[in-house]
Parts: sequence; C-alpha cells; structure tokens
Amino acid sequence: MTAATPSDASTSPAGAPAQADHRRRVAALRRERMRQRLVESAVLVFADKGLDACVIDDVIAHAAVARGSFYNHFKRNADLLAAASAQVNDELLQALEARVRPVADPAQRIALGLRLFLDVARRLPLLARFAGRAAADLAVPGNLVMAYLPPHLQAGMAQGRFRHQQLDAALDLTRGAVLVGLSRLAHGSLPAGYEVDLVAGILRGQGWPMVMNVVIHRLNIDHIDRIIQMAADCGAEYLELANTQYYSWALLNRDQLLPTQAQLTRAEAITDQWRQRLGDSMRIFFVAPDYHEGRPKRCVNGWGSTLLTVTPDGTALPCHTARMLPGLAFPNVRTHTMREIWFDSEGFNRYRGTGWMKEPCSSCDQKEQDLGGCRCQAYLLAQDPAAADPVCPKSPQHAVVTAAVAQAEARPTALLTAQPLVFRSREESL
Repeated sequence: MTAATPSDASTSPAGAPAQADHRRRVAALRRERMRQRLVESAVLVFADKGLDACVIDDVIAHAAVARGSFYNHFKRNADLLAAASAQVNDELLQALEARVRPVADPAQRIALGLRLFLDVARRLPLLARFAGRAAADLAVPGNLVMAYLPPHLQAGMAQGRFRHQQLDAALDLTRGAVLVGLSRLAHGSLPAGYEVDLVAGILRGQGWPMVMNVVIHRLNIDHIDRIIQMAADCGAEYLELANTQYYSWALLNRDQLLPTQAQLTRAEAITDQWRQRLGDSMRIFFVAPDYHEGRPKRCVNGWGSTLLTVTPDGTALPCHTARMLPGLAFPNVRTHTMREIWFDSEGFNRYRGTGWMKEPCSSCDQKEQDLGGCRCQAYLLAQDPAAADPVCPKSPQHAVVTAAVAQAEARPTALLTAQPLVFRSREESL
C-alpha cells in the first residue's frame, strides 16, 4: 500500500468539507470587499453629484468594476443611496457614541450626543442629508440609531431622569424631532441657537426637569435679557445666572471678564423684571460676583460641611478646585471609606469650622457667617490659603480686589475684546 500524497488528502472525503468552508469564506470576504468598494465610491459620487442623482454608471466607473459585479450587489440607485447613507451615518454615530459613552448621566449623554449630531448637520449640510436618509430608514439591518439610542433612554428611565416610561414613544419622539432638524439644517439656514432649543424640547418631552446654568461675565452680561428669554423659550424650570468666580483660568482672564458695576446693576434690574413677569413658572437666581459684593462668601457653604467632589481618578475633594492648594493630601475613594474621607482625612479637616483661622478672621464677629471666605481665592490673591479672603475689606490684601474692580471700570469693553481670551487645552483639563 502506498502512502497518500498531499493532493490525495485534499481531495479525499475527509478533507472536502474543510476545503469547501475555506472557499466559502474567501468568496464571502471578496464579496464584502467588493461591496465596500462600491459603497465608498458611491459616497464620493453622491457627494459630487447630489443625493438625488442617478449615479450607477458613475459609481461603476469610479470603482473600476464590471457592470455585472455592480448588479451582484445593488439592483437600483435607491439601494446604492441607502447603503452609502448608512455608511456615513454609522461612522458619525460611532464617533459620537465614543464621545458620549464616558458621561455618567444618561440624560447628559443624550443631550451631548444630540447637540454634537446637530452641530455637524449645521456645519456639513451634505453629511446631514446622508445621515437623515439613513436614520429615516430604520428597516436597514444593523441601523446604529436603534443600537445606540435605546440603552441611553432605558438608563434614563431606570434612574428616574425621564418621567415617561414608554420606550417606543420616547424613541419616536427623539428620532422624529432629530430627523426634522436634520432636514431643516441640511436645506436651509436657521437662527443661532436652533440646536439648543431642539434638544431642550426633546428632553422636556421626555419629562426631564430642566435646570439651566449660564456663566455671566463682561462679554455677555449685556445680553442678559436675551439669555433669560432663551431659558424661558426652552422651558427651563430653574435658571441660575452665575457670575464668573475668578479662580484658575478665570483669574488668568480676569481683565477681560470682570464686569463693571453699571453692567451688574443693569443686569440685576432686568433679572428682577423677568422674575415679576414669569412668576413661579421659572425661578431665576442671580449670583453676584463677590468682587463687587464687598464681603466674602462661604467656601462651598463651609469647607467640609456640605459638599464632596470625586475627580475622575477617584480623589475626594471638599471643593472642586481644592487641589490647587499646597500642602494638602486628599484621600481616594478607591482606598478609603466615605467615613474615613469625611471625618478623618487631613484634606477635609484642615479648613473645617473656625479653629484654623488667624487674624483678622479669628476675632471677626462675622466669622461664623462667612467662615473666612474662599480658601482658593485666598491662596491665589494672598498666596496663603489660611489668609482672610481678599474680597473682605478687613483683609490686608483687599487692595488687590479693589484695584481689579477699578481697572474694570476704567477699561472700555471694545479694548477688552481686542485681547483674546486664554483657553484651557484638553491636555490641561486632564
């Protein structure tokens, strides 16, 4: 008996199934590559000729394939457009999903994703038309709208962020509003702020209570009337007009951001007029800057008394900017219990209460009310985190604050806008 040769084995009954499976896999891979080649060509041709054009011949020429190869994958121009739109839409949705996935709050994930999606639509109308075509055809297998959106809505319902509990209704509301928005942004110019209003309406429709916070500074305080109008149009239940607090990057840009007393007086008067007009339908809080108040405010309502912030790396802080203070060690939630962090850690005990104070705070009759003011501001302006907050008239460094206010009064706004703001980069944010 002679031994079987390799060719004998490959054609034997035992080897036939494996060889057939290999051929099928190779053939399927070739078909997928050909289809992808055609779709990529279709995206470019549709982008050049428009989404309503009949482009079969152009796509065949662009992809350099035989007509028979094309018709093995697509029978009609509409099928080709659906595939091209799905690819563009999927690539956009994958990028947006990666961007929003790290956000803990499902309502914020949806808000951020929708805002980014609509922002792309405004800047790239052709891409918006592609995305709108794909999103409208929910019968396409593997449509990523139906893969990504439902889990975020379900998470919001489970956490009580959305009051409505019908997933199908929530999906239809969100999809329908976005599709109309895509169409309008793709085919015509819309006023600034349209995307904000649309997303706000979607979230309100899901039963999400809307609380709006707007940071106020010299360059936008004169638009306070329009800001409040925008909040009212969005259906906000609460509006906080928070004047900039001058720490960190705001301190670096203080010369451009600090408003004048006249601007503040006018803004507060307009806010009061809106309060009378709106009544209880929207509560408005106007947080004045302590530079103009002439008295310090409690640091986060009292250091280590109310708030605890956890940073992305797990560090627990009594104030969200406390890390800037020298000589303090802050615990981590991965290695310490909440009880240890709150009651035993040096970072939470250092400026708790009044025992840490030195003059003029220690003998001040207001120390129980203001608790010495802001520790970060004391460090930034007086170079001593245990010093009196320099916004207090009793502080030896109070002249630093009065000089900044005087400079703001003296410099015209037109001159300030000529000097660019210094923005924080992504690397400096991490």
